[in-house]
Amino acid sequence: MTTPAPLGDERHSLAFAGETPRSNYVSGGLSLDTIYDDNILPSSGRAASDVRYGLWPSLSLQQSRSRVGWDLNYSPGFTFYQHNGSVNEIDHTLALHFNYRFSPHVTLTFADSFQKTSDLLGLPQEGISAPATGGVHGPNDSIVPPATPRISSYTDLQLTYQFAENAMIGAKGSLAGLWFPERNNVPGLYDSTVRSGEVFYAQRLSGRHYLGAAYAFQALFTRPGQSETQTHSTLLFYSLSLPTLSVSVFAGPELSDSHGVPVPLHKWSPATGGSVNWHGQRSSFLVSYARGVSDGGGLSGAVRFDKADLSGRFRLARTMIAEIGVSYSANDVLHSQAMFGAAGGHTWSETASLQRPLGENLILRLGYAHLYQSYDSIETISQAPNRNNVWVSLSYQFQRPWGR
Repeated sequence: MTTPAPLGDERHSLAFAGETPRSNYVSGGLSLDTIYDDNILPSSGRAASDVRYGLWPSLSLQQSRSRVGWDLNYSPGFTFYQHNGSVNEIDHTLALHFNYRFSPHVTLTFADSFQKTSDLLGLPQEGISAPATGGVHGPNDSIVPPATPRISSYTDLQLTYQFAENAMIGAKGSLAGLWFPERNNVPGLYDSTVRSGEVFYAQRLSGRHYLGAAYAFQALFTRPGQSETQTHSTLLFYSLSLPTLSVSVFAGPELSDSHGVPVPLHKWSPATGGSVNWHGQRSSFLVSYARGVSDGGGLSGAVRFDKADLSGRFRLARTMIAEIGVSYSANDVLHSQAMFGAAGGHTWSETASLQRPLGENLILRLGYAHLYQSYDSIETISQAPNRNNVWVSLSYQFQRPWGR
């Protein structure tokens, strides 16, 4: 048995059918990009535009053995603005995924990531990402303040035991954090940390169908201040996994207790979500939705979080590939009724890109992104809620067998 969605820690993929991931490889590359951004430093109610240049090396090591498998990715980033050198930045993204089979029925999985970046849209970069947090709970990164660095980390440890031919139990714990080291320059932003744990039971009804239940706990902290929210949720889930199609849904009640606010809050609400991921020979798409209690992601406390995503990848010609994405997220601060000006807000984003190889190792990408955010408690966003990016990048990539 494999760990069924939404409990696993693998990200959904937009790979075409037949594009299978390789193991025991070392790969890397170098990407150069130029981005026009019309909203990097809102001032006096008006957005400031600029052109940004980026340099992004990357290195990835992948190895798979009968009992051990791991994947290590690292990418620094160097960004330079044409007219606003004060927001030039050196970024770092590091991600590790490790699994070890103690026996044919017991598997340990460890995932860890760290990112420091001011490029919160992350448009031209591909191939470097943090390990996923699963579909039930995860850090909230839906708020995109302009031109300010953000540090995020995520650590996850999971143990699964298949005690029967078609039955599995498991447990996992995770730590996550989100910090804005220059938040004094961006009024209205808060740091947050999350501690969470989960236990689950899964039953395989046939080779492709899974049904089960999970209990999850979260402790959500917001700083500065003393805001703390604890959640308890019991979820039922179903997943279907086919060679070209995967479907998962989950739902259940969630209890949240908030302290450190003017009026302690005790609320019941539904936690629900699901995803559909399809892979064809010339197209692929992903539709997902999640609702529950999450960290504030920069707001003044834990939030009721709704997020919907639609993305697709299409082969337009033998060598040309297009990608599109639409995302909506809403954050409603749980204690908004007790604290003035903490109601939250929502975000819309749309992206589109084209890529074409220029040779065996060179890839040219063109793209556009639009972002709209409504958050009255974050001054730099409320002054100029719209943001448009147009970008072009040229990447050199290599891949070599390693460790066979």
